[in-house]
Amino acid sequence: MVARKLRPKSMSASYDPLDLKTLAESMAKVVLEQPVHPLAEVPAFEGAGVCIIYYTGSYEPYKSIAQKNRGQKWEQPIYVGEAARKSGRKGGVLVEGPAGKVLFNRLKNHLDSIRNTRNLKVDDFWCRYLAIKDFFIPLCESLLIDRYTPIWNKVIDGFGNKVVGAGRERTNCAKGADSESHPRYSGFALYGQTQDGCR
Repeated sequence: MVARKLRPKSMSASYDPLDLKTLAESMAKVVLEQPVHPLAEVPAFEGAGVCIIYYTGSYEPYKSIAQKNRGQKWEQPIYVGEAARKSGRKGGVLVEGPAGKVLFNRLKNHLDSIRNTRNLKVDDFWCRYLAIKDFFIPLCESLLIDRYTPIWNKVIDGFGNKVVGAGRERTNCAKGADSESHPRYSGFALYGQTQDGCR
């Protein structure tokens, strides 16, 4: 009797704990476990990392988003952002040492952007955040954006850009979609011209 050769069973790819998606999923899980703070009351902290902003207000275009977050459900971010140390954007992601308050300052920039609109209230915005090593920040941010497709990442551009000086518009004169949806007090008419003459 001739023994039959058994074909080896095809095996799925083995689990790789260093796979980029696996790492991103792990970090995203930790971010989503962080406590939620009112955006206007975030305590000062050190570090670079990732932040998630939620909306719970009554602005009609964001009604469906707000409903998913009320009652402390926090199911739909309106924005996912990041802040890396300055050297991290120039190839210095492995540099050791303190990053400073870069993520905290980015959240403050978002807060200033909201305060400079006519139809949003800062009390309706909440956030959670996590300080992460620079190398992993874009991985975590990208996964969260792909998972939730936040409207301020996918549809409305410009929020979080630094507000330079009181009463001034963004210096790059970009008329992002945010200027149409949320005109600024300083003269950003719904479809009009800014004080700097930029459209």
